[in-house]
Amino acid sequence: KHIQIPASGAMTMIKSKPGSYTLFVLENAMPRWIHTLTREEGVELLFLLPGNYRLVYQFQNVNRIESSKTLDFTVQSGIQKRIQIN
Repeated sequence: KHIQIPASGAMTMIKSKPGSYTLFVLENAMPRWIHTLTREEGVELLFLLPGNYRLVYQFQNVNRIESSKTLDFTVQSGIQKRIQIN
């Protein structure tokens, strides 16, 4: 029996400010935690399986949960996605 795994896609995250960045995969519209990105500003590269994802982020020195933001995106095999967070 063979298991076929699809080719990954890539996400380049460009973070302009330090903060909290958490990545979820959306399975049947339900988020499941998969990765916590570094808190520092800068560029981070992740290779992900094809699918739908949600990034939840909050910039440093912001204390209210209402200031958290979400960004949904799709990863496709062999395609690099660039996400700029300002």
